[in-house]
Amino acid sequence: MGTYFIEDGESYTYLDNENIERSLILDNHRLVRKPGFEVMLCQIDDLSFFQKDKWIYMKVKRKQKNYQFLVGFMREKEINEEEPIS
Repeated sequence: MGTYFIEDGESYTYLDNENIERSLILDNHRLVRKPGFEVMLCQIDDLSFFQKDKWIYMKVKRKQKNYQFLVGFMREKEINEEEPIS
C-alpha cells in the first residue's frame, strides 16, 4: 500500500496517497476499511497490527488458526516547511 503510517495496534490508521485518513479495523468479525464500510475479509476472530523492521504486518486469527500478512512499508510523512499545513 502506498500509505503514510499513523498508528497500529488493534487497528491500523494511515494516510493514503490522497491524504485521506483511513483505518483498517475489526467490525463484527470482519476486516473493514473506514471511512465508509469496505469489507476486506470475513470470519475473523481476532485482529492486530504490528511493526517489524519498518514493515507493517497484520495478524489474523480465524477458526483457531493464526495468519500473518504483510500490509506495507512503514513510512512517516515528511512535512515540507514551505507548504502551508491545512
